Amino acid sequence: QLVSEIIKKINNEKICILGGTGMYFSVLQNGISNIEFQDKEIDENELILKISEHVPEILEKYKDYRRRKKAWLVYEQTGKIITEIYNNQKLFETNIKTYAIIPEKETLWKNILFRLNRDFEKMVQEVSLNNYNHEGIIGFSIIKKYLSKNINKTQCIEQIFIKTRQYTKRQITYINNCLTIDKKFSSSDELIQYLEKIII
Repeated sequence: QLVSEIIKKINNEKICILGGTGMYFSVLQNGISNIEFQDKEIDENELILKISEHVPEILEKYKDYRRRKKAWLVYEQTGKIITEIYNNQKLFETNIKTYAIIPEKETLWKNILFRLNRDFEKMVQEVSLNNYNHEGIIGFSIIKKYLSKNINKTQCIEQIFIKTRQYTKRQITYINNCLTIDKKFSSSDELIQYLEKIII
């Protein structure tokens, strides 16, 4: 509610530039809903068959299993298509433009590997001092194995690198398939140059 009021005030008065996670932009574009449904596991092949038979548009809208499953369970339990629910619950109408920075894969992999090597000792220290269970954090369980001497440093970095690459691919898939992007850029410099032309 607070965000909605602020955006209404600035909507036609200023250019406002902000960044954030995919979820933030999804809410701006699609709205937010308090849909209630009971989550449950379902075989992916069975899921695709059910969706194809009843609501095939879900297959076009969502490309990954998790979102397809949620959309199907909402339909199965409420009789409503999730996209229609979101469309009816938009926070506001605005002239928002969404830009995405998606570097070339080679650049991403190079940056990931550079940071892993640069920050490895700090990461190990952080995990060794942390008594909480953070298995959901990329690299946490892998560094635990390294600290237990089950793998060496090279293996540890390699495994974290693979996990981070997989996460990066999921992020790019989310941007491409779940958000409406007005323009994509391969670097922040490209985006800045583009914005400078608009603002000036």
